[in-house]
Amino acid sequence: MNVTLALLSALAFGSGMALQQRTARDIPFEHALRASMVRRLLGRKIWLAGITVSGVGFLLQLAALRNGSLVVVQPIVTSALVVCLAATAWYDRAPLGRRSWGAIVAVVSGVAVFLWAGTAHQAVTRTLSTPALLAASAVLATLVVACTRQARGGNGTARALAVGAAAGLGNAYVAVLARGGADILRHGVPALVRSPYPYALGVAAIVTVLLVQAMYQAGRPTLSLPLATMSEAAGSLALAIAVLNERPVLTGIRGAVAVLGFVAALVGLADLSRDEGRVLAEVRSP
Repeated sequence: MNVTLALLSALAFGSGMALQQRTARDIPFEHALRASMVRRLLGRKIWLAGITVSGVGFLLQLAALRNGSLVVVQPIVTSALVVCLAATAWYDRAPLGRRSWGAIVAVVSGVAVFLWAGTAHQAVTRTLSTPALLAASAVLATLVVACTRQARGGNGTARALAVGAAAGLGNAYVAVLARGGADILRHGVPALVRSPYPYALGVAAIVTVLLVQAMYQAGRPTLSLPLATMSEAAGSLALAIAVLNERPVLTGIRGAVAVLGFVAALVGLADLSRDEGRVLAEVRSP
């Protein structure tokens, strides 16, 4: 059941991402992460539809995380990348070539294998470590600020990569808070309302939505979206270990498989970057 919910979540996330991107990419990046961007987006019906569909995907992900491990659900959710890029290519009537699709599949498959290799656990508890969560929050906030500053100061490829990394880390943090809320929900809705998680989740979700919209504004979806997927995967695994007290077994064969999976994703991302550079060079050439 958890696998089915995760698959439905990926389909909803991918469709919602494609709808949001159609609107956000038309807004100049100078409005990124500002109130002016929010005002412009709220007046677009397509963007609102995308947010709604993504919200459904989030609820499905929450349902999957309620009884499933983060490192089991997240690899499946990464397939939203394929749904989004396919829908965007269809709408733009600009189909991606075989090489680009091969690189995208390498990223998704590599990330999925990387996380799958961590599904064996030495120990698992369902208690969130609050000190670890606070420490992780500080680290993630620092990384996100650094990425967004780089995005504002850069352009083109550098901007897309920086904001993609920040958005992926934000998504990983939201997933961990969602897992914490799902665990507390086992004790009933009143217990959830009394806990800090739904409120922290609300704040984190708002910040992450802004980061994701900035990623769409930056353009270069074949670069920013795969990198966001990779940074979300790496962030999710790190947070699962530090905050959720999960202990993936990454030694021996499993450790080697995890490394190979992540290397495959990096190779795919590098290939996408080269392909993007080639296309831009062709466009600029007289």
